[in-house]
Amino acid sequence: MTTKTKKKTDPMRVLVCEPGKAPEVRIIPPTLKAWQAIVGGFVEELFVGGRFSLFCNEDGISLQLPLNRVVDGIPVLGPFFVAKDGRRGEIIGLDEVDVPVVLQMLMLLAPESEAQRQGARS
Repeated sequence: MTTKTKKKTDPMRVLVCEPGKAPEVRIIPPTLKAWQAIVGGFVEELFVGGRFSLFCNEDGISLQLPLNRVVDGIPVLGPFFVAKDGRRGEIIGLDEVDVPVVLQMLMLLAPESEAQRQGARS
């Protein structure tokens, strides 16, 4: 079996999560410009789930972006994406095994909808 070595210029698979939408897999270039286009501005990294990184807009509060998820008690505002931390500290794309793991993690972090909150109070 041959293993293809990933280059820093190879496209990467990420999971993009926009407020109010289901997460989706996207193939993006591994560039700051592409990352900024997804989050809509300056990029901030949060470590989640041990080997994954979540990238969001670092100015989400001042821009009054909508709540997307709450991670370790920290509200994540606006669109974000999740990639994988490589063994040498680099950011790499998700593989086929990672995608369902990250999807499950995102479902657990999803904020309650207003209807769910109303039902819980009834």
